[in-house]
Amino acid sequence: DYLKPINSKYVKIAEYDCYLRITRKRFICRKCNKRIIEDIAIVNKGKSITNALEIKIRKDIISKVEKKLDEKRLEAKNILMKDDVSREDLEKVKRLIIFSKKKSMLVISEMNNEVYNEESIKTLLNELIVSMSSLNIEGLVVVKNKMNIRGSIMSYLYDIVYELIENSKSKTIMIYVASDNNIVKLKALLGTNKKIKDKLKLDLNIKIKENVYDTDTELVFTIKDSDKL
Repeated sequence: DYLKPINSKYVKIAEYDCYLRITRKRFICRKCNKRIIEDIAIVNKGKSITNALEIKIRKDIISKVEKKLDEKRLEAKNILMKDDVSREDLEKVKRLIIFSKKKSMLVISEMNNEVYNEESIKTLLNELIVSMSSLNIEGLVVVKNKMNIRGSIMSYLYDIVYELIENSKSKTIMIYVASDNNIVKLKALLGTNKKIKDKLKLDLNIKIKENVYDTDTELVFTIKDSDKL
């Protein structure tokens, strides 16, 4: 039962077998540790890529909205630099300021991944119509089904309603918002029979269909939400 050589010593066979088991376990542990370290490295790399993408998305959001706000600031500046600034001009500057303030809040909500349900959508758009009261506009917003949309989609809806009111000069506006899978649609009925589609300054992601009738104009805006909640 004796005598198998290890490191110039002699031990019992039982002890030798024990030594082999311990050595094998140590080898397995070292192998497991190596795999764990490799897995951790992969996870950390994945986190780094995710963080980089999030930073890029945030920068893209800020850049896009800053461009929009710069346009509105320049528009307000040009109005105020006129030799003869009318009351209507001042009212438009006021509307531009209100729009810019709310737009900035929507950007923050988008970066914070906030979500808007049917009630908050209706509230925000109705508040926008009220804030444009200097144009003697009256309107109503109807959200036709339950939905949850991201801040970027809410921002698009806000742009649409603002541009419609500012450019149509209509005294009445009806807004219908609906969602179907990853498509959000806003239908607007305006109390005017003039084409306004080409006057609207909107994101290229927004598709527009316009129909002009005898007494009113219908526009349907379609937004595809590729990151549907």
